[in-house]
Amino acid sequence: MSNLISRQALLKKLEEESGMNTPEWLVDAINEMPESLKGRWIPYINGRVYFICSECGSKYNLPYHFCPNCGTKMEVSNGSNT
Repeated sequence: MSNLISRQALLKKLEEESGMNTPEWLVDAINEMPESLKGRWIPYINGRVYFICSECGSKYNLPYHFCPNCGTKMEVSNGSNT
């Protein structure tokens, strides 16, 4: 299950919370956002095993479900992501 919200739901929530129409510049920015980012962990061995985010290049000891640096949701393959 994804924690992402759809563009339309985000715009509706903004209007409900503010009681005003969402500014056009914000609508444009939301519509330019990718629907979802999906990446993968690239294993890297240099004396130790590291996992590098395919989107931002950050390096971690464990393959998380999301990159802690850029927030990219990682593809799950054979249950190896924690």
